[in-house]
Amino acid sequence: MPTLVLAGLASAAPEVELEWERTGAEVEMGPGDAEVRVEYRVRNTGAAELRFNRVESSCGCTAALPAKRVLAAGESTVVKAVFEKGKRQGRNENVLRVFLEGMPEPVAYLKLAVNIVEAMQLQPEILYWKRGMVGPREVRVQLHPDHAAQLGALSFNGDLMRVKAEPDPQTPGQYVLMVEPVAYERSLREKVVVRALNSSGAVVGEKTLFVFVQT
Repeated sequence: MPTLVLAGLASAAPEVELEWERTGAEVEMGPGDAEVRVEYRVRNTGAAELRFNRVESSCGCTAALPAKRVLAAGESTVVKAVFEKGKRQGRNENVLRVFLEGMPEPVAYLKLAVNIVEAMQLQPEILYWKRGMVGPREVRVQLHPDHAAQLGALSFNGDLMRVKAEPDPQTPGQYVLMVEPVAYERSLREKVVVRALNSSGAVVGEKTLFVFVQT
């Protein structure tokens, strides 16, 4: 267990002795999760009472507070952190700085890494037809085997594009989108919204495919 010992600012101030069960955590969020909660347990191994002042986060996505503000000698508590996903994707890292009353510098740096699992991947995510190019283009959609069961309805402007989705017979959980502009003689900036569904039919992921035609 990491133990932190800090001398007080004044000569009469006691040493600060905190023993943390961990100072780092790495967690995974599923596509349907809105938030994740993590706890960092700490014990006051010194002889003096300690008072928490605040916990600052390097990211606005994470809020953290100690369960108890006053920690007597020998007592334990937890710093509770809540990470809110919002529109974030992939790996997110931030640091929590723990402050005690009367101490201008943090007494601990708690690391939090959150890996947000995506229900599906598009490859590519942008289709672009240069002047003179014609014909449909292919996009591969890979569903996550643990979080997505099927492809949902596609949203696009049928007056401007033709889009067809078919399962890939060679690769389980993969679909092939065939995308083609209706006309090539005019510029186009459109999008196709692709949704992944779980086994109950609920949407667990959404991606946007951007389509451009240059004239």
